[in-house]
Amino acid sequence: MRGVVAWAAASGIADISDVALLGRLRNAGPWLQQLIGHLLKREDAGLAKGRLIRILDATAVAKAGAYENNGPWRMHCAFELEREQFDFLEITDQSEAELIDRVPVVPGEIRIGDRAYLQAERIAKVMAQGGDVVVRASWKNARWLDANGRAFDLIGYLANCREEVCETPARLALKKGEPVNMRLIALRKSEAAAQEARRKISQGQGQQGSTADADCGRLRPACDLA
Repeated sequence: MRGVVAWAAASGIADISDVALLGRLRNAGPWLQQLIGHLLKREDAGLAKGRLIRILDATAVAKAGAYENNGPWRMHCAFELEREQFDFLEITDQSEAELIDRVPVVPGEIRIGDRAYLQAERIAKVMAQGGDVVVRASWKNARWLDANGRAFDLIGYLANCREEVCETPARLALKKGEPVNMRLIALRKSEAAAQEARRKISQGQGQQGSTADADCGRLRPACDLA
């Protein structure tokens, strides 16, 4: 508060004490409520009425005596993009994993997640309930098939891709049941981002080992995969 009133006085906006400013803010609740309500109505009128888009993520939240009590809490969230608000929150201990199907499905929704949410069986559950899924894909952790059920040559496909954005149908294999129809989208990185990725790999942070790993290391700096 002291910094705010000092800035206001220096700018010629107001000459007020920090105690007086705090008192006015405490009494400004109804006014702020009406002001924000008008702004939200104006924004709502211009919103495109399309499909529900939700972004899923999780974060660690410290708790008292975290080290003595087996670590922090984990907060699982779903953020509704159109309205810019959270519509799902669940707090668990750190033993509960990030799951793409943890949040109840709204038929017709599109849910977006990072690579931790590339979970074949759980993606299939979401899609069976009428939702669509967009996740960042990792180089491993999934088995991709072509339309004929054969292993999809991901490395070969990306090596031959010359566009900024490459897109192709693919099927995500499940442990049991029919594969899920998906689309693989590869976005070429900027030169600066690619150079940074190569630098990290050269420092030993990339995958090492088999020939397939070496191919991934060669191509991974060039694009992001979803």
